[in-house]
Amino acid sequence: MLNIRVVFTKKGRAKYIGHLDVSRLMQRALKRAGLPVWYTEGFNPHMYVTFALPLPLGYESESEIMDLRLTEPIPFGEVKDRLNAVLPEGIYVLSVAEPVHKAAQIVCADYEIRLFPENGSPEELLKQWNRFTTQESIPVVKRTKKGPKTVDIKPDIQQLNATASGEELKLTLRLPAGLSKTINPTLVLENFFPFCGEACFFTVNRTRLYCEHAEAFR
Repeated sequence: MLNIRVVFTKKGRAKYIGHLDVSRLMQRALKRAGLPVWYTEGFNPHMYVTFALPLPLGYESESEIMDLRLTEPIPFGEVKDRLNAVLPEGIYVLSVAEPVHKAAQIVCADYEIRLFPENGSPEELLKQWNRFTTQESIPVVKRTKKGPKTVDIKPDIQQLNATASGEELKLTLRLPAGLSKTINPTLVLENFFPFCGEACFFTVNRTRLYCEHAEAFR
């Protein structure tokens, strides 16, 4: 039995495919690729495939994670090529390797966010963003299993980069993402837009996942 981890993209129109449909899509791709995937035993056997931190609908990603088991060894490069030959546009396998970390070890993620203001300039939007992130606190209402809860997300926003150019403001943020705490980038933006008084079209791309001490998740 060989445990493998597949890292793949979810870009373009594929960002509108929900998590359950992605799961079904990948299982069909594994069958079409003719890979010897291990099935669970028991009364209702099913393909053993798991995904780490599924994305909200509409987000793009360069760090989608799928774990599975093969019943016989196949070179990782061959697994990658056979999958890419049958996957649809927007979903592309970047790497195949043995897992190093457990999904439960993920604690944060990097996001590339692009904001396109409808009226103001990206330079003015950057000034407003700097005002927003330098507040003493950023209280937001977060939906939890126990109901709405007000939390301060300022300590959780780590800004890696912010640049205004052309028609856009480009942000790179590192936010909590994992079992213990998750801050959705949309939650940040939903509170920024009323603050700056500007309506913006935006895109979100998750670029990388990390374990503790900023160790890349592998």
